[in-house]
Amino acid sequence: MKPYPLFLDIEASSLTGWPIEIGLSQPGSIGIDTWSSLIRPRPDWSDADWAPEAERVHGIGRARLQSAPPADLVRKAVEARIQTVMISDCPAFDGKWLAMLLGRKVPLIDFDLAVIREFGASALALSRVSLDRIPHPHRAGPDAEAMAQVWLELSAAFPRVRAWF
Repeated sequence: MKPYPLFLDIEASSLTGWPIEIGLSQPGSIGIDTWSSLIRPRPDWSDADWAPEAERVHGIGRARLQSAPPADLVRKAVEARIQTVMISDCPAFDGKWLAMLLGRKVPLIDFDLAVIREFGASALALSRVSLDRIPHPHRAGPDAEAMAQVWLELSAAFPRVRAWF
C-alpha cells in the first residue's frame, strides 16, 4: 500500500510576510500523526511584515515567537518529514512560506484537486461538508490534521478512482 499524502498548513506573519507556524499531518495505519512547531523568525525576516490582522486570526503574538525553535531547526525537522506527496488547502501561500523556510521550492497539490483526482468529483462536496464540521482554529497543526481526517473519511466512503499517490 502506498503511503498516504502529507498534509501541510502554515500560519504566517502576514500575507506578504514569513512563516510563524507549520503543521504536518499524515494518516497512517493506526491513526493520524501530526507534528507542528512555532518558528522563531530569522534575523533577515523583516518586522515590517508583521500584520496585527494576521495575529488576530491565528492568535500567535510576536513575542511568543522569541522562545520558539529557530527557523533553521524547524527546517531540518520539516525536511526529515517530507517523504511523499504534500497537499495544502492554499498551495500558493503555503508554498511561498515553505520555500522561504526551506530555501527551496517543494511542489504542493491543492486539497480540492487532490480529492477530485483521488476519489472523483462527487467526493468534493462531502470533503467540504466534512471540513466545515471539524474545528479550524487557524493553527497549523489542527488545520493540517483536519485535512488528514477528511482524507481518511473519504478513503472509507469512496473507492479510489486513480490512486495517483
